[in-house]
Amino acid sequence: MARSDDKATTFNAGTSCAGVTDTAVDRPWLTHLGDPTAGGAEFQVYDRAAQSTPAQCPAATATNNVLVVSRSPVFGASGSTAGIQYSPSLVLSCDEAIMGNDETFDYTSQGGVPAFYVIHDNAALNDISVVRCDIGAESLTNPTGLTNCDDHLVASFPGSVTGANFPTMAVDNRGGLFAVWEQAPGSPGAVTGNTLLHFSTSSDKGTTWTAPRVLPTGSLLQNVFAWPGAGDPGRIDVAFYGAPESFTGTFGPDSTNGHYGLYLVQTLNNGATWSAPVLASEHFIHYGTMFTLIGNQNGNRTLGDFIQMRIGPQGEANVSFADSNNQDSGFNPEAMFVRQTSGPSVFATASGAGVVSLPGAPTGSCATDPAGNATFDAADTVGPNNPNLDLTRACLSQPDGHDYRVTMTVANLTSLAPGPQAGGTTLIWQTQWHVPSSADHTNGGALFMVYAESVGGQAATCWAGQSASALVGGGAELTYPGTTQLTGSRCVVSQGAPGTITITVPKASVSVPSPDSNTLYSVTASTQTLVGNAETPAPIAGLGGQLFNVIDVAPAFDFHP
Repeated sequence: MARSDDKATTFNAGTSCAGVTDTAVDRPWLTHLGDPTAGGAEFQVYDRAAQSTPAQCPAATATNNVLVVSRSPVFGASGSTAGIQYSPSLVLSCDEAIMGNDETFDYTSQGGVPAFYVIHDNAALNDISVVRCDIGAESLTNPTGLTNCDDHLVASFPGSVTGANFPTMAVDNRGGLFAVWEQAPGSPGAVTGNTLLHFSTSSDKGTTWTAPRVLPTGSLLQNVFAWPGAGDPGRIDVAFYGAPESFTGTFGPDSTNGHYGLYLVQTLNNGATWSAPVLASEHFIHYGTMFTLIGNQNGNRTLGDFIQMRIGPQGEANVSFADSNNQDSGFNPEAMFVRQTSGPSVFATASGAGVVSLPGAPTGSCATDPAGNATFDAADTVGPNNPNLDLTRACLSQPDGHDYRVTMTVANLTSLAPGPQAGGTTLIWQTQWHVPSSADHTNGGALFMVYAESVGGQAATCWAGQSASALVGGGAELTYPGTTQLTGSRCVVSQGAPGTITITVPKASVSVPSPDSNTLYSVTASTQTLVGNAETPAPIAGLGGQLFNVIDVAPAFDFHP
C-alpha cells in the first residue's frame, strides 16, 4: 500500500508491503468516508483467495473465496498511517466468487447513519448480492467499526451465469443504489447465448431491490466489464466494452471473436429509458475474445479486466480503459483515458441546464502544450524542467499523397544534451497515432510512431516504426523502437529557442491494409529519456526496444487527411 497527498505527484506519505493482515489475497478495492488522514476512514475489500475452509467459514461446503473488509487508520494509530496500514479483516460473505467495488454514503442528514456497501456474486456465479454495514467508531474488539452487516440479495438467476468480470455499483447523491452486472444463459464454460447487461436499483439502502432488467445496448451482443457512475437521483452513466458479434462456442465472450469498443449509455430516469450506446473510444479498441468467469477464464486477457469511470465536477463521465490494436495485441494494450465534454450531465443543474460544457479535444491538426512541465519524476522527487524536452506544440499534416509530416515545437533546442536530472542519456521527441483495422483479425490495426533521437547530445537521427514490447519479470511493457530510419530532408532538427523537429514519413511505412478510415486517431506527441538506443534491440515478433521515462506529453488530437 502507498498514499499520495499531492495528487499522485509523489507517494512519499509512506508505503507498506503488508498493508493487510491476510494472505493470500486478491482483488482489492478502496473507498472512503471523509478524510482518512483527519478523522475519516478508508475501507478496503478483498478476497481471501480460496480459503472458505471450516476454519475460515464454518458453514462453507466448498473451498471458495472469502469476502472480507479492513479499515484504515488502524484503531489507535494516527491519521498519517491512513491508506498504508489496515485493521484485521471482518468476514462479510463465505459464498463468494469475486467482488466488485465498495462504496460509502453518509445518511446522517436523512436521520440515518453512515453506511458501507460492497457488491459481489456468489460462488456458483448465479446470483448478485450487496453487503450493507453501518459505519461506527472502531475499537479493539471491533477494529473495522462496522456493525449490522447484512448480505442483501439483488438478483438470482438459476440457469444463467455472471462474471464478466465482476458486478459493480454506484450510489447517487441522495444515497440511492444502482447495481449492474453481466449475464449469459447457461453455466460457466457452457454458455448458450449472448452476454448482456442487467441492472437493478434500491431506494431503501439496499434492503430491497427492483426486479432485474436488461440494460439495452442496441446491436451490441457481447457486453463486459460494465462500470456505473451516478449523480442526482435517477441520473446514471454506465461504461462498458461491447461488441456486435453473436456468441460462438460454449465459452461466451471467451470463445467469441468480437470487435470491442468502449461504450457509454445513460439514463436520466432511473433506468426507465436509456440513451443509445455512444462509442466513447471513437473506434473499436480490441479484436478477439475476452477473459471472463462466464467463459471459465479461457479467453484473451489483453485488456486485463481494467476499466473504471468516475463522475467529474460537472457530472461528466471520465473513463480509463485499454486499447490493444497493436502488433502485440495478444498481451499488451495501451492505457487510455477519455472524458465527456458535452451532452446530458448526471447533475440536473450542471451548467444551469443539466448539460456538460467542457473544452473539447483540439481541433484541426495541431495541439498546444503548456511550457515548463518537462520534468523527470521518480523516487518521490519531481525534477526541474528540461527545456530541450519541453513540448509547446505538435502538428501533423499531409504535404502530398505519399507522406505524413510531423512538426514538434520545443521550448529550447539550443542544446540536445541531457540535463542533470533528465532521467537518461538519450533524448526522444516522439509523435504516435492509432490506425484501427476491422479487417485485421490478428492485431486489429497498429500503433505507429515517428521520433527524433539524440544519444548523449549527439546529432539527432529520425525513425519510424510501431509500438513493441519488452518482457519484464512476468509481464511486458510497451516500447517504441524505430525500424525505418528517415534521413536527409525527412529529418530536420532546427536548433534554437524555440526549436522545431520536422519529420516526414512515407505513408507506406506507417499504414495497414484496409484501415477503417483515413483518420489517424489520438495523435500524441511526447518526450522521453532512456539509456541506449530506442531501436535496440530491434523488435522481433513484436518484442524489442527499451523501457523509457515519459517527460512531457501534449494533448491528443485526431488527424483527418
